[in-house]
Amino acid sequence: MKVIYILESFPRISETFILNEILEMQRKGVSITVYSCYKVNESKIHKKVKEVKEVIYFDRFKFFNQIYAHFFWFFRNPCKYLRLLFFSLKRSNGIFKLYLKYLYEVILIERSNPEHIHAHYGCIASDMSLLVHLLTGIPFTFTSHGVDIFFSPPQNYKIKTKLSKKHITISEYNKNYILTKFRVDENKLAVIHSGIDFSQNFPDPKNREENLIISVARLEHKKGIDNLIKACLRLKGKNINFQCLIVGEGTERLILENLINDYDLTNEVKLLGFMTQDEVFELLSKARIKILPSRSETMGVALMEAIAMRVPVIGPNVLGVPELIEDNVSGFLVNPDDVDTLADKIRILLTNDKLRSSFSEIAYKKITIDFNLKIETDKLLSIWKE
Repeated sequence: MKVIYILESFPRISETFILNEILEMQRKGVSITVYSCYKVNESKIHKKVKEVKEVIYFDRFKFFNQIYAHFFWFFRNPCKYLRLLFFSLKRSNGIFKLYLKYLYEVILIERSNPEHIHAHYGCIASDMSLLVHLLTGIPFTFTSHGVDIFFSPPQNYKIKTKLSKKHITISEYNKNYILTKFRVDENKLAVIHSGIDFSQNFPDPKNREENLIISVARLEHKKGIDNLIKACLRLKGKNINFQCLIVGEGTERLILENLINDYDLTNEVKLLGFMTQDEVFELLSKARIKILPSRSETMGVALMEAIAMRVPVIGPNVLGVPELIEDNVSGFLVNPDDVDTLADKIRILLTNDKLRSSFSEIAYKKITIDFNLKIETDKLLSIWKE
């Protein structure tokens, strides 16, 4: 089967779940070509990006190609071209800018003769999939995640869901919210989780370093790293020895650095910046606890990665995370901005070997069934083949 992935940008170091999905589809024998609207120039990329067989970037600056594309589609099928024009002019349909800029890319996509198109996120990538579908008839699916549902949702979810083969989202919480907020057809919605690739070689857990805390998150307000730093201040005030290593970059780095300095936590808390997935796994092999203190989190792939390495976790009690972690059974859930409770749960896990072991084993058994990349991609592939 030949499938095109349309992505807003590629490769992003924070979107390993998309990369892993593509690589698993390749292992299943699916021929994948990635079309990316933008190229990301990050300081680090995952080594596995090289395994993606074909990546093509949209060329937004070849003006004559775009003029040629409009003439091409008009003379090929003037009725369809004009219908698309009038469809695009309706602002709520959300594709007018793409109609102006990217009809040449639609030619390239059609010439590659794909059987299906899949996009991630409910904005530009899935809008582009809709545009391709309207001109060529190639069926498409798209996966919505979180920011594209709760913070920057598109206006065209209803029409896009209607015209897609399936609108996929990553949690039951997301599905129920989409049904209520956007009033789409429930029969067109499917839940397929982001999954962990259990076929990869995880680093052997080394001697867990005493009281080592790991957090992997972008340094943005919604990720709540400031609350983790405040919780660390409370731990230090109780004379608990620990080290907290925070992996990620973002716009709040300077704010968080100042917070660490103001709280005199420079020996206890370190901001490590971007790290590849392999480097993160190496850290996790030494960790006692993994913490994700987000104010908003649709599911938390970073938590899944820790669980896959049998590291006990503390996550936020928000959105779809309780579908991954059962509070006091497979980990701790803490309400956003509840710094005192977060510090107390950290203290409990650091000092209770039996509880850490119980949490990690129960959580591991769950994700091998419900968040297994091989199983979840089988579900997606079956939709494509219907």
